[in-house]
Amino acid sequence: MVNAVTAIMEYPMPLVDDLLTELNNYLWFCSLDATSGFWGIMMTMCARKTSAFVCALRYFEWFRMPLGLKNAPMIYQRMIDNALWGFVQPKDSLKKQPNINDYSTMTQISP
Repeated sequence: MVNAVTAIMEYPMPLVDDLLTELNNYLWFCSLDATSGFWGIMMTMCARKTSAFVCALRYFEWFRMPLGLKNAPMIYQRMIDNALWGFVQPKDSLKKQPNINDYSTMTQISP
């Protein structure tokens, strides 16, 4: 019901095919473990009220962003992009280096 009345957020999402094509050029790369990543994002008061539900037990509100909300992937991607700003180039989800020795010389990219 919530997804039916939610306007779609426009935010650029990386395409898997593009990421896989880029990875073909590198031997070494690193990634982040994002297990339970959505649970790290707090819901606003308005979002809590909008996504609340009632069951036989009582009325419940989400305090953390649940899976399944229409805009959850875009919100999560935006949060990751903001958290990693300055460490990776925009539109990159992985920091890639052609040689493992290049990791020791990586420097922070100024925002």
